[in-house]
Amino acid sequence: RYQGQAFNWIGFDELTQWPSSYAWSYMRSRLRTTKASGLPLYMRATSNPGGPGHQWVRKHFIEPNAPGNSFWATDESGDVIRWPKGHSREGEPLFKRKFIPATLFDNPYLSEDGMYEANLLSLPEMQRRQLLEGDWNVADGAAFSEFRSSIHVTEPFEIPHDWRRFRSCDFGYASHSAVHWFAIDPSFETLY
Repeated sequence: RYQGQAFNWIGFDELTQWPSSYAWSYMRSRLRTTKASGLPLYMRATSNPGGPGHQWVRKHFIEPNAPGNSFWATDESGDVIRWPKGHSREGEPLFKRKFIPATLFDNPYLSEDGMYEANLLSLPEMQRRQLLEGDWNVADGAAFSEFRSSIHVTEPFEIPHDWRRFRSCDFGYASHSAVHWFAIDPSFETLY
């Protein structure tokens, strides 16, 4: 229905309800204008964590950079999308993306009387973390459902030379292999 249409602004509500990036990418092909005045072109989406498209949305918008910071758009393989060979702008990145997080409390109309918050608090833990806390690290079938960035991730630091270090390897079966590097803080026996 949209093949012959041109839009200078395209928006999606609940982008994670799309199981793949096909609709997002296809509609980007409709993002154009005939105005010589430089009418700005925009694509925007809202979404909660979870849903059939959770992983592709997370990969395209959440993982590449810290919230609120722009980054060059990447393709399905994670490579920056660039102008093609032979183009006058060959090799330059095409456009940027940005993830702007928001929670219930950023919307005073929904949070004012507390009823919507009560509904979200009554959900099972995984849904509550996704919809109330905006937690993109929890997903159906996750191996470590208790994982929380605020608890289990630390800022990079120089590991003291006297800490015990070791590594392990998971050769994978259905997925890629992984090598895990560890260090133990002897003061508290904290494993990093």
